[in-house]
Amino acid sequence: MKRLIIFFTSLFILLCLNGCKLIQEKINIEFIINSESHYIEISKGSSINKDMVPINNKDEIVDLYFDNVYNKVYDNRTLCENNKIYVKTTKDEQLYLEVCKTYWEQFIKPNRDNSTIEDVWVYEYLGTYNNCFVAVLLDRKNCAFYDIIGRFTIADLEFTYSYGYHIMVYSDGAFLFLFEAYGQNLITYEDLKQIHYNHYY
Repeated sequence: MKRLIIFFTSLFILLCLNGCKLIQEKINIEFIINSESHYIEISKGSSINKDMVPINNKDEIVDLYFDNVYNKVYDNRTLCENNKIYVKTTKDEQLYLEVCKTYWEQFIKPNRDNSTIEDVWVYEYLGTYNNCFVAVLLDRKNCAFYDIIGRFTIADLEFTYSYGYHIMVYSDGAFLFLFEAYGQNLITYEDLKQIHYNHYY
């Protein structure tokens, strides 16, 4: 009987110690806000919310995502390992509208007077890097996909595209080809690798 008491007491202490260890175990969350990293530490097995985002004005937060092209929304799941969370802000939405307006004014409206900004099609959004918006943009009412594949290489990365529809970079009111933006150091090599990944996956 005495041995059983000692056994169960020891087992209880062991379980308590393990439980405390689990409770105290932490993971790191890297929030990406406007291309900048901000870190917080949370308990393993817990979830995050907008109030935890290190930004002064919480009203600027639109939503939280697992990817930098805002396809995989964070769904309040519990997190058990280090994670990178992308924060979509009102600034991102304003930039999106600015890109569409500028593309319409420069490339669509001059060729079709009755066009509207709604004719701009962000066909493939590839991310924003240091305020450089990277995407394939089209005119919804004047686009055709040809069976001609273009190829180009930047650094050691090869990109393919449908003929006539290049990956464009919008920066400070102007559109550049991706290789031009990279050549002008607006896009870093790390950015380029992420763009390449987003383009294919």
